[in-house]
Amino acid sequence: AVASGLTVLALVTLVHRPRKRKRGDDESALTLRERLKRERARTMAVERELQFISEYIIRDFIEYWYDDMSDNQEFGNNIRWLLEQLVYLSMSRVLRVDWTALFCRKVVSTIGDMLLIYNKASSI
Repeated sequence: AVASGLTVLALVTLVHRPRKRKRGDDESALTLRERLKRERARTMAVERELQFISEYIIRDFIEYWYDDMSDNQEFGNNIRWLLEQLVYLSMSRVLRVDWTALFCRKVVSTIGDMLLIYNKASSI
């Protein structure tokens, strides 16, 4: 579930197309404070969604069996903390990836290789 959530995050980051800007809405014309404010708002939205995903994972995969075993909430809190750390570290690494270079070098060549293999296999 975490891997699928991170995959979705990576794909959304890869295929995200910024909305068309209005006249005078040039990002470079904004002050540093305004740019940081916008970036923080975007980050907060992503963090909020990741928090929802974390809570669903804990509810569906941890609490449903652990609550029958013990009333102690420390285990659930430790899992929650570990999951948050995993998500935030993964998110910081995803944000550092140069998606254009990765897509051009790796993905396109891999798809080309797969098409060659498919053509060879279908001609047999």
